[in-house]
Formats: sequence, C-alpha cells, structure tokens
Amino acid sequence: MNEEQEKVLGRWVHVPEEDKEGIQVFRPSDYPLPPSRGRAQLAFYPDHTVKAAGIGSNDIGRVTQGHWTGTTEQGGTLEVTFENLDARSRVELQDESGPVLKLIKSR
Repeated sequence: MNEEQEKVLGRWVHVPEEDKEGIQVFRPSDYPLPPSRGRAQLAFYPDHTVKAAGIGSNDIGRVTQGHWTGTTEQGGTLEVTFENLDARSRVELQDESGPVLKLIKSR
C-alpha cells in the first residue's frame, strides 16, 4: 500500500449539506461538523474492505460491506463495490477546504 492509498484509510462521515448532483461528500470523522442526526459513514481498511454504515428504515442502523481498488495518486480514483448491490461507485480524494472524499455513483 502506498502513501496516497493510506490517505483514504479510516472513517469518513457523510456531509449532505455539501452534496452536489450525483456526488456525496464525506469528511474525516474528526472534521468539525455541525450537529446532525444520523450521519452515514464510510470506513476504509488496509485489506481493501470498506464498510458503509447508515440509518435504515425505522431508524435501525445498517452496515454494508464491500471492497475498494485503485489509487488516489495523480488524480486517480478508487472503485468501490458493495456486496449485494449492483451499483459501483468511484471515490475521489481531494483537498478543498480540508480533506474531502467524493463518492460518485456509477453503474
């Protein structure tokens, strides 16, 4: 694993107030955010697994596991595939007003 890939490791929190059309924005879990009820989270691990945690129906938490591949080097993107879901997503790691991870759904 290279230094660029290590930047994505850890927990990221969904910041829906920064979302744009088709793009979900995530910040590191220690990023100062205003209070919000039930922010979704992504967690990236060195073994290339990823877990998405969110609130399901009836306010019951749910976790979906998947895998990530790729690199964030030189503007590259990661591809994330979640088990039991047909959709794939691209992840871009950027540094605009602090670290930001953008989840872009692709099919």
